[in-house]
Amino acid sequence: MEGVVQCMLGAVGLLALLGLRHPLSMLPLLLFEVAWKGLWLGFVAAPRLINNQMDPGVWSNLWACLLVVIFLAVIPWRYVVSTFITARSERWR
Repeated sequence: MEGVVQCMLGAVGLLALLGLRHPLSMLPLLLFEVAWKGLWLGFVAAPRLINNQMDPGVWSNLWACLLVVIFLAVIPWRYVVSTFITARSERWR
C-alpha cells in the first residue's frame, strides 16, 4: 500500500507543479495540495514536533510538505475568495 500512496502523491505533486505555470486551470489541484499538506503538518507533524517524537521518516515528510509555501504564493487568493466563498451557490437540479 505504501507504493500506491507514494505513486499517487507523486502524480499529484507533478500535476501541482504544472499548476505553477497555469494556476487558474489547476486551481482545484493546488487547493487539494495545500489542504492535505496543511492538515498533515497540523495534525501529524506539529504534535510530534512539540512532543519531541520526530523520527527520520517524519522529518523527511515535514521538509517535503513545507514546499507547500510555493503553492501558497502562486494561488490567486482573490479569485478563490470571489469564486468559491463570496459567490452565490449554483442551484441543485
